[in-house]
Amino acid sequence: MPPFMVTLIAMFFFGGLAIYATRSENIGDLPAGFVAIGTGGACRVALERGTAVLLPYSLFVAAPLALVAQVFLTRTIWGRWFYAVGINRQASQVSGVPTDKVTIAAYMLSGICAAVGSVLYTARLGNARPTLGEGMLLDIIAAAVIGGISLFGGRGKVSGAMFGVLFFVLLSNALNQMNLSYYTVNIVKGAAIAVAAMLDGWRQKKF
Repeated sequence: MPPFMVTLIAMFFFGGLAIYATRSENIGDLPAGFVAIGTGGACRVALERGTAVLLPYSLFVAAPLALVAQVFLTRTIWGRWFYAVGINRQASQVSGVPTDKVTIAAYMLSGICAAVGSVLYTARLGNARPTLGEGMLLDIIAAAVIGGISLFGGRGKVSGAMFGVLFFVLLSNALNQMNLSYYTVNIVKGAAIAVAAMLDGWRQKKF
């Protein structure tokens, strides 16, 4: 089966299982220490005019994770294998790359990153429920594509993904501040995703 279909089926299956197990009820009264991960901060940084900003604890989780991922992809043999399998699985297999192990490792690391993200997101909101991140899937894909990660595989950088996330968050916040209607926000987001996807296709043809 195509990996995309397996991923989609697994998302629906385990998402439905989680809803059944929790009766789709919100889980509140989370420990204060857990909530502080998403809402607390430390290390005040002085800015102009005597103001200061409090760096959130989530930054001290996401930044080292991004740094480790960057080093892993650019400085290790496994990172080169990841890119090779993404570009051409058959050629990688002929070249001696353990494609099955690399693919499984990629899904495992993706799951770990998703788990870390879910912990930070749940802590920031202060409650949990199985459907909490349902509306974020398209936003995540859009941020990755805008950041230069190819939908065809084998191309992309961690730094690009971070800039893509930053751009999409700023775009979403700007649209919300403008008090636009729900469908208008979706149209603008969809247009941004379409432009990024077309640029990705253009890069693939050019290079």
